[in-house]
Order: sequence, then structure tokens, then C-alpha cells
Amino acid sequence: MFEDFLSAELEKYIGETVEIGFVDDFGAQEYILISVSGDLITVREVSPYGNLSDLLTISLQVIDYIRLPQGI
Repeated sequence: MFEDFLSAELEKYIGETVEIGFVDDFGAQEYILISVSGDLITVREVSPYGNLSDLLTISLQVIDYIRLPQGI
């Protein structure tokens, strides 16, 4: 149920930079949100060097938190 709500909310932020923290991980990483499909999101890692990274597909179940941009 919560994943349905989260998926619907995340769709508003496609194309935006989000910070994702993972379960059992001590850090967080910035990603560009590419797409949302059910309990899966597709992201691209933000590189400090301007390089484009590969797309990653992540299950919402392994995410501890998502920090969304303010003011949208």
C-alpha cells in the first residue's frame, strides 16, 4: 500500500535530482529520477564530473529514505 502512494508521489519528481539512502548502508547518493513503475524506480547517478552514468533500476523495498527537492 505505502509503495503505491510513494510511487504516485515520486512520479511528480521525474527529471529531478533526489537523494537516496539505502537500507544497511551508511551513506546516501544523489540520483536523477528517470522513471517510476510499480515498486521500481529507474535513476541515473549524478556525477561530479558531468559524466553520464548507466541507468539503475532500484526496488523501493531496499530504500531507507528519499530526500526530494524543495519547492516543487
